[in-house]
Amino acid sequence: MPYYSRVLSKDEAFPAFEELAELIRAQHPDFRLSIESGDEEEWESLLLSSVDEVEVAVVERNPVFDGSTGQDEIADFLEDIQDCKPQSGVQWLAEYLEEVKTVYAFQHLQGSEMEEGGNALHALRSALWERGDAIIQATAKVSPTKKDSTSYGSSPTRFQARGIWACFKTPPGTISRWIWATRTTGKPS
Repeated sequence: MPYYSRVLSKDEAFPAFEELAELIRAQHPDFRLSIESGDEEEWESLLLSSVDEVEVAVVERNPVFDGSTGQDEIADFLEDIQDCKPQSGVQWLAEYLEEVKTVYAFQHLQGSEMEEGGNALHALRSALWERGDAIIQATAKVSPTKKDSTSYGSSPTRFQARGIWACFKTPPGTISRWIWATRTTGKPS
């Protein structure tokens, strides 16, 4: 299974392709963004790659509405968290997921394993995350069992002041831990 991370946003509005492409050109000049499907105003998927054509990530924009891929992803997440703990975190996350309007799914490719590729990917994902009320979700392989694991995280907002948090749902028989930390954003919560 490929490695994915997602930005789950409560905002329907999304940045124009040129805004994101300029961010990559300015911060990571050895990388570029191109449209895989859609057009500059209504892009559906983008490819982040190095100038020497090493692919870093494919980014899909999945609006959440009845019958959409975005709605299917949210339904899967709601099912995945049913057995997680603590219950207060599950409740908060379930309520949050019900309000998500756009899912930005990042499929991490070979170039994301390189330091500069990972940095460009992080800049793009952060730009989408920082646009408004959003959290980041990641799905990855876990060693040594090589089973899938899911984590969710958020940063403080004026609606949620818990700080950065993560929930790891791991396969049966592996150690599962909740990690809680706080971060000051400089804005009152």
